[in-house]
Formats: sequence, C-alpha cells, structure tokens
Amino acid sequence: MTRRRTWTNSLVERSTLAVWLTPTESASVSPQLLDRVTVLEVQNFSELADVLANDHAHAVLVSAARLDTSAIDQLTLVRRTLPRMPFLGLVTEEASDGIDWRMATLGRLGADTVADLRSREGWRALRQAVDRLPTPLVRRALAVVSEALGGRGTDGWYRFVAAAFRGNAVTVKQLGRAEAVDPRQLDVYFLHARLPSPKQYIEIGLLARVAYFSELTSWGVAAISRAAGISSPQALHLAIRRLTGLTPGEWRRGHGVAWVLDEFRDHYVMPYRSVLETFNPYAKRWVRPRPRLLARESILWGHSNDRVRAAR
Repeated sequence: MTRRRTWTNSLVERSTLAVWLTPTESASVSPQLLDRVTVLEVQNFSELADVLANDHAHAVLVSAARLDTSAIDQLTLVRRTLPRMPFLGLVTEEASDGIDWRMATLGRLGADTVADLRSREGWRALRQAVDRLPTPLVRRALAVVSEALGGRGTDGWYRFVAAAFRGNAVTVKQLGRAEAVDPRQLDVYFLHARLPSPKQYIEIGLLARVAYFSELTSWGVAAISRAAGISSPQALHLAIRRLTGLTPGEWRRGHGVAWVLDEFRDHYVMPYRSVLETFNPYAKRWVRPRPRLLARESILWGHSNDRVRAAR
C-alpha cells in the first residue's frame, strides 16, 4: 500500500486526510494540500476501509472517477457507520465519462463538499473545505459533546462547537463570517434557548487552545498566542486575565486541556442537554418560546451577561 505522510513540527494541530484519487489526480492535488493537512493516499477501497477502521484518518477525499457500483455500495456503508466523518468529493477531467451521474452520486452519498477542479472556484472550495477539517483538539471537544448527549444533537450544533474550538475566529463576528451566518442570528438563537452566549463558547475554545499548545509544545507566549488566534502576547495576557483572573503563566501551570474540557462538559453542555439535542444555531428558523428572558451568568467565569440583562 502506497501512502504519503507529511509531518511538520510547526503544525501541532494537523488533521489527516485519507485520499482516494486516480494517480493523475494525486500528482496534482496532493501537493496542493500538504501545507494544510497530512495526506494519506490509498489505492483502493480495501485500503481506505483499513485506514478508517484503525482511526488513521479524520476525513476522506474521494474522486468521482473512482465511483462504480461496488465503490458506491461500500462508501454508502462507510457513511452509515461514520455519519459525522467529513466526506469530500472531487471532480476532474478524469471523471468526464458520466460526469453528471458521478457528481449526483457524490451528492447522494452526502459529500460535505464537491469540489469541481475544472474551475478555479473548485480549487478554492477544496482548500476551504480542507481548512475546516476538525483538528485533534476539535475532535476531543466533539467527543465530549457526543458523549454528554448520548450521540444525539444536530449537525449544526456540532458544527458550531467545531468552529468555536478550531481557532479561526475569536469573536462572534469573526465566527459568523467564517461560518457564513449572521452573528446577530447566533446571539438571538442562543438567547432564546437560554444557553450561554456564543462568545462564552468561543472563549472556552480559546482557553482550550492555549492549554493544548502549552501541553504539546515548548513554545513561548508569543507563539502560543499566534497559534491560538490571538493578535499578540499582550492581547493573550489580557484575555486570560479577564477570563480567569490569573496570568497566562499561572493559568497554564494549573490548568490543562482535560481540565478545560471537563469545565466545558459540566457547565456548557450537561446543564443544557435537553435543549442541545435539537438546537441548531444555523437553522433558518429556530424558535423556542419563553415566558421571560433571564439574565445568564457565566458559570465558569462568574461574569454576568450584560446583553441579556439589558434586554429584560
């Protein structure tokens, strides 16, 4: 079995993408992804199944040119077994025979993204999809949610948690832009559901990233702040002080990733299980009538939500 692994010491949070393409596609596509993920190439479905069964990959990229009756049946089984694993489809000139049928089949298989590399927009869509793949820290956070909810919960809720812990956004406005959703919608939906605010979920994701990089690297505060998505060491210092009352050094010495994820589970997921089983912050319409709005306290940090208090 021919596989390509590419590691780099500067990327601690590198996801592994299992790639099932034609040789011609691999030669042009894989090098374009190596600065974003670890690419693990497979030659047939048997190798792909082995990779997934042994948890060696965290997402799958399949070429439309690889689709035939047998592959479709096998991929359908994979999608049923691993419904939340990111599944990406790819279309090139290699799949010109029956292209419409192949693209429709990728859609029926539930591909999260189908990138048509015959156009520049397709390359952009592929890179964006790869950039959204869950990192090791994100997978740990999603596992906490899945365990707390007994495997229930909407895809939209898991998507929001992934975005909060991924680190591409440190404000609700940035997260809304990255996720193509109005940040005001997020605020309103969380408010109506009587959940902690979106900002609070983003903040605990920030603390988890700081703890993650502190545990796995010997980086200084400047490098950790960049990796966590904070503009400067000074901004990180202020954020940690505001959220915890401690300096970054003091907080890092006593609080690891496991502690942050426990707090996330105990204060941000478990008390709201009945709501989170059906809550989707990305839904076009989500309304849960409440007799009145209550001021919500940040259980972890003890900060009141002034926005909610002002709305009363």
